[in-house]
Amino acid sequence: MYLAQIRSDGSCAFHRFHQGDGINLKINEATSDHFLDGEFAPNVDRLRAAMHDSLVQAGLKDDEATAMLKTWEVSYFKSPGTRLFFLVPPAWTNDILPITVSPSAEITRVMVGRLELVTPQQREAIATINKTKDFKDKATSLAYGSLGRFRDALLLDAAKTDAGLAAFLKAQGIKFAETTDPPVALIPPADDLSLAAE
Repeated sequence: MYLAQIRSDGSCAFHRFHQGDGINLKINEATSDHFLDGEFAPNVDRLRAAMHDSLVQAGLKDDEATAMLKTWEVSYFKSPGTRLFFLVPPAWTNDILPITVSPSAEITRVMVGRLELVTPQQREAIATINKTKDFKDKATSLAYGSLGRFRDALLLDAAKTDAGLAAFLKAQGIKFAETTDPPVALIPPADDLSLAAE
């Protein structure tokens, strides 16, 4: 398992855990974070290399491991956030996702699980958005951007217990999908909408 945090400036900190290590994901009280500032460095390549080695040890060929990590490059290594990566045990994969092929062949399946963790910084950003009166000011824009790729989901979840976010969500057009909503692929781009209005 790898507990990793990617910051918006591209710096990264991570801890690697092996089976039997035991794992403590408690936040460091001194820093309100999983990592100390001194652990951050431009070392995403080290994280990628360590995960690559783990995938090869689990049975993938070198080029397969490289391709797998490249497929998820943006969401694994370039998007800010704190995430826990883990190799899914083969017994679970075979039990939950059984596979048979014809003719019979030797199959090696390696899956990577990923959990996104909400950080104290993201909670602070949500609080900043909640307090805002001007939805377009710089502080609000920065706070919204700092929430990462799951920003809308985080805000929708926070709004369940904090009604103060409703005005921001409404102003930004952020809402839960409804069964009557058309698929995203069928919604015309903004440019087309403005032309249609004319």
